Amino acid sequence: MESNKNRFGLLATGLLCLAAASCGGGGAAPSGNTPDPTPPDVRRELESRLDAEFSRLGLEPLSVEHAAPTAPHASVFDMVAEQTRADGSDYTILLSWTEVLAGDADLSGTVDKADLDAIEANHAGSVSYRDPRVYHGEQGWPQGYWWDDQGRDIPPADSGAANWRMARVDANRDGTISEADVQVIAENWHSRISAYVIEWQQPGESGFSQLPNPVDDSMPFTVWRSAAFPEGSQVADPYRPVRYYFELQVPQAGQYSFRVRPFDELSGTAGDAGNLASVSAGGPSVMLDGSELPSELSLAAPGEWRFDASGSSAEAGIAAYDWDLDGNGSFETSSGAAPTVDHSFGGSGAWRVSVRVTDGNGLANVASRVVYVEPVQQMRPAAYKVRMSDGVRLSTHVYLPQSGSGPWPVMLVRTPYGKDPSVYLPLAEEMNNAGYALVTQDMRGRYESEGELSIPLEGEDMLEPRDGVDTFDWLNTQEWCNGSIGSTGGSMLGMTQLYSAPHHPQGLKGQFIGVAPASMYHQFVYVGGAFRQMQMEQWVDIAGFDPQSLEIWRAHPEYDEYWEQFNIANTAADVQVPGMHYGGWFDTFSQGTIDSWSIRQKQGGQGARGRQWLVMGPWGHGTEYNRKQGEIEFPENAIKPPDYPYPMFMDHFVLGTDTGLLERPFVTYYRMGAIAEEGAPGNDWQFADDWPVPHSVASYYLHADGSLSTQAPLEPETMQWSFDPSDPTPTVGGRNLYEPKGMFDQRSIEGRSDNLLFTTDPLAQPLEVTGRVLAKLFVASDAVDTDVAVRLSDVYPDGRSILLLDGILRLRYRNGFSQAVLLVPDERTEVEVDLWSTSYVFNSGHRIRLALTSSNHARWDLNPGTGEVWVDGGEYVVQENTVYFGPQQASALLLPVVQ
Repeated sequence: MESNKNRFGLLATGLLCLAAASCGGGGAAPSGNTPDPTPPDVRRELESRLDAEFSRLGLEPLSVEHAAPTAPHASVFDMVAEQTRADGSDYTILLSWTEVLAGDADLSGTVDKADLDAIEANHAGSVSYRDPRVYHGEQGWPQGYWWDDQGRDIPPADSGAANWRMARVDANRDGTISEADVQVIAENWHSRISAYVIEWQQPGESGFSQLPNPVDDSMPFTVWRSAAFPEGSQVADPYRPVRYYFELQVPQAGQYSFRVRPFDELSGTAGDAGNLASVSAGGPSVMLDGSELPSELSLAAPGEWRFDASGSSAEAGIAAYDWDLDGNGSFETSSGAAPTVDHSFGGSGAWRVSVRVTDGNGLANVASRVVYVEPVQQMRPAAYKVRMSDGVRLSTHVYLPQSGSGPWPVMLVRTPYGKDPSVYLPLAEEMNNAGYALVTQDMRGRYESEGELSIPLEGEDMLEPRDGVDTFDWLNTQEWCNGSIGSTGGSMLGMTQLYSAPHHPQGLKGQFIGVAPASMYHQFVYVGGAFRQMQMEQWVDIAGFDPQSLEIWRAHPEYDEYWEQFNIANTAADVQVPGMHYGGWFDTFSQGTIDSWSIRQKQGGQGARGRQWLVMGPWGHGTEYNRKQGEIEFPENAIKPPDYPYPMFMDHFVLGTDTGLLERPFVTYYRMGAIAEEGAPGNDWQFADDWPVPHSVASYYLHADGSLSTQAPLEPETMQWSFDPSDPTPTVGGRNLYEPKGMFDQRSIEGRSDNLLFTTDPLAQPLEVTGRVLAKLFVASDAVDTDVAVRLSDVYPDGRSILLLDGILRLRYRNGFSQAVLLVPDERTEVEVDLWSTSYVFNSGHRIRLALTSSNHARWDLNPGTGEVWVDGGEYVVQENTVYFGPQQASALLLPVVQ
């Protein structure tokens, strides 16, 4: 179906402006960031705001110890590793990155009261940011180029260098220098950077180690912060971002991976690592479109363009050029030995183009460019202020088809992340060409809409079912609307759809609901009774929601009446609309997507029951329709299922055409398998009319010798591990909203003494696991509370332990999440840890591994072991935990096996 193929881009453009980042402000060039003269009372307001923030946080500023900053406030999101020279057996690698220390507005390396000076001096100034879709999902990547000072000692206000520098002052990344930035200063008070630790993973090594200081290898860090200062200066250049370059020679060819941690020498503390950067030493030196070009190209209009990597070179000769021309992480186009490729873009907007050059030894390196394709004819939306029933007006854009006279069916997108036309124009073009009008709307209190900025999940304000119903009523009064309306969007845009449907919006014919949880408690804010710390803190920070949200959520650690209102099962019978639900096995809401489908499919009202479709791919949150998930790259077919059902669904229910949807199975899912193994089963799309699919439950029992087998232990045995909350097991991949997310090798943490590993023998034949995975464990603790955290990995023949699933249970909630019941110290209890669902084929020769510990931080918050909620700086106890094996206490991994 050619029309379906062309319209696949619906999901690659504006719809997936997810909770991962705000979509506002992307794409436009800097508009100038010179602040207005500072009013005399600004300083008083800044100091007053700082005192108020200290009070809110319960901080005594003089007593806060200095320490290295932690992510997301100091993440290095633009670290790059490049091979700059390859000469025989001597290879030179250059690392570069930009310093990020949120709150350190004056570039001193310390967050303190002096940073108010920079906010005061630049008050009301503006900062322009790039489209997060094409910059690794990062909100806050400044517009322009950090090096573009226009040849001036002091970069002009409209230069890229000035914009990057101002981004350091704009601590909360909202685009405006204001009192709001003081909040970040308070939150990061006394964070300090004096040096950086560079960690590297050399060829053949399973973990990372510190790269020695080139001057003194006894130093606990690799490079001084002052290495970025101008020559002869003791301070950073006050007019430019702080940039680092570190060059090293390596004698061995192969892949090297690097990451950087900020370090504070006086306290001896290191912060969280930034992004991973990898390079193949001895591999090709890659140039895309010539070294003279900047890192972005500007193309006038959609059409055919030539990309040229002929400037690339390799000692072993170049064997192949492979191209990713649509930015989905898949190098699906090969030009063989030819260094050029011609390509026509499918529409306007931002496109990431990459070339992977492989040499005769099989080593490969990549170069990328971001291409901005302007529409042939600029489409401008009609702007409305739509009045809600309480008088509040919501900012709304309408894109009508350029051909025909209407009226048309309407597709509605309601978003808290900004309806910026530069984001939604490509989607509008596709929808208009398919015969729909597109309507986008800023939700209440967000961007250009009126009303107060509500606390997410506080009452019904954020999910706004009433505003949704009012918007549908308004649409039905418009002469260009024919009364047939669909709604679409993912993440929070999907949640708003779930909560408006029971209120019967007028004219709603179908909903396309992406990556959205069925229960906010069980799948969004808490999992297994543990608070999703990293996800919730970063989401509130990056999306610009009220930090008080975190206090409210933490005040409800049990599943109580507060959370009941955010469980769609309670209103399923009132839903009368068909729906299509899509999600990913590595999405932060993966089980929630399945549950949302199941609840509506089986418990919905007459118009919904039996009219729900589900698609589950090998994707993560914000990495939908991408082959690469973490460190694993799936085959090309992983991008989308055959006869992709989204256009079929909307055209059937909203456009009113027969698309063959009703003959299609209700469930489409990707069955994953081993990568780069010829003949390995899996990595294909499967279809079913129900979920879970037919299966049998196989018990794989844990043994005290570290084995995992289908034979239960004959004698009672135990193993112990000690959990120290001050030294938790770090998160390395998994179903996270932000990085690191996806499939990662776990060997770097599996050697910890607080991680118990249980591994099968190599499988004699492939084993398909499709459905919900559980761990039934018999455990005890000497504390009144502890966590049981479980990871499931596929151990490849080469030793890599690739993460598939993880789960956690806070044991005070072992009897249910509505009431805490503390442990009796040293008393054995049976618990069940839910690892959620998957579809995966373990290949023959592979091994199945279960890792058992008590933390996965900061994916989940820490358990102090006292029966209380974790508080930074509060009391905690080291927890001595025991797991039991044997005939009457058979701890086991329960796998849904499909024959």
